[in-house]
Amino acid sequence: MSLDATSLTTSREYIAVRPTTDPLDPAQVETALRTLHGQGANAIPTIEMLLVTAGADDGVTYLFDGDAIDTARLERTLRRCVPPSYECTRRTTSIADLLMAESPPDTIADTDTDVPALMDRPIAGLELRAREDRRGDWQTQLRPFETFRTEERASWPLTDVVDALGAVDCPLLLQTLLTPKPDWTYEANQTIEDLHWPQPSLLGELIGDLFGPIDSGQFERRQREELSPPTRQRIAELEAVDTRQSFTVNVRALAVGTDSTPPATALDGLGEPFTEVSNTTYQLTTTRYAADTADAHALATAIADRQD
Repeated sequence: MSLDATSLTTSREYIAVRPTTDPLDPAQVETALRTLHGQGANAIPTIEMLLVTAGADDGVTYLFDGDAIDTARLERTLRRCVPPSYECTRRTTSIADLLMAESPPDTIADTDTDVPALMDRPIAGLELRAREDRRGDWQTQLRPFETFRTEERASWPLTDVVDALGAVDCPLLLQTLLTPKPDWTYEANQTIEDLHWPQPSLLGELIGDLFGPIDSGQFERRQREELSPPTRQRIAELEAVDTRQSFTVNVRALAVGTDSTPPATALDGLGEPFTEVSNTTYQLTTTRYAADTADAHALATAIADRQD
């Protein structure tokens, strides 16, 4: 699969945010994002956040846009998320322009546009994926934000991601898609109820098929104090999730290689900060797509088109 030049060169209007040294307030961010739920619109909005660097000490650019959401409304939401000292401006650009406009001299092909230059370069990708210990664990809580505040650790996972982007010397883009998830309270309650009922093992089901039902008393509903510690932990993490105002999150990255830096090398620092967000039964892992493979090109198109 080749790169889709049309998708990569499609221009969109973004809101560029220029941070200052003033820190974000997690509670303020949470309150602002909750307003994306229940606005009465027919379509569910998807918010896109891009962290981009062109390499060569270019710094990190923060851009926000969305589908099914008015730009003015998105800007109001962002301004409620950040301190007043943060500057928000409008900027129209494309994925190709972001990755190649300020590339180091050895990365630019002999061409008048950025698109052939991007097409001529090796592109590798990375995608964040989730792994459940058992079916339904996707509903459990990820690592609580406040647990990152320790005496030994002074930074948050996103800080480490930004540091990793700032350290590379080739173009790199990280995309996060944030979509409000419809109320799934019923599903969570059903999962909690199921956890109170012991399930027969595969061997138990086989024995039941061969010799008749096993004593039904073995499968009576258990009280919480009768459950195993891992099961009680699952229930506690399920109950900690706000099922009425939660979000679906997609995270993926693209790196464009230069003559001196393979794209896979630029992606090396992005995996660990995200895996630290994993919790007891729900782990975040990274899937890598080698340079110039069909999977890497498909990921580039998915990022440009904001596909889930």
